[in-house]
Amino acid sequence: MSDIDDLLDDIEANLRKKSNLKQAEKKKNVAHSDDLINDLDVFDLKLDNQQRLPKNKNPLVSSSTTTNNEQKLKCFPIYLSGTSTEQNKEEHTCNNLRCIQCDFDVLRFNDSEWTSNVDYLFFRNHMPDKKALKQRLRTKQGCTAYACQCQWININSLTNITAQYKELKWSCMKH
Repeated sequence: MSDIDDLLDDIEANLRKKSNLKQAEKKKNVAHSDDLINDLDVFDLKLDNQQRLPKNKNPLVSSSTTTNNEQKLKCFPIYLSGTSTEQNKEEHTCNNLRCIQCDFDVLRFNDSEWTSNVDYLFFRNHMPDKKALKQRLRTKQGCTAYACQCQWININSLTNITAQYKELKWSCMKH
């Protein structure tokens, strides 16, 4: 009987070793995947910064071409503004944003600001229902309230959110 017990113990020990090796390999692969993703993010930023713009185009907007030779423009850096911003600067603000964290469009409410009692759960529960969202807005001339399902902000003047609000994961979806 002891020979069988010894054999079973050996098999069990070998299975544990293999299981531990597989777990260690998975952790290594996950870490390697995270490094690759970070490298791609840095590479994408470098490409965005190095793109050449066509002549007579807004210097705040980068461009790309679709398969139909139809020109699509992508804002970088991203600027937002309140409604009191001068008209000639208004054309530089992006109005086609999407959050890459929650995958929702960013909604814009002119001449409004979010009340102090808004929180993450409010937006999770009410996005993208504009009627429900307006319950937590108050009128403020010249201000614009922006929100997706996970983040929100009030903007009064022309603001580079790429530089000043790095926690916002909003991306231009091209125009």
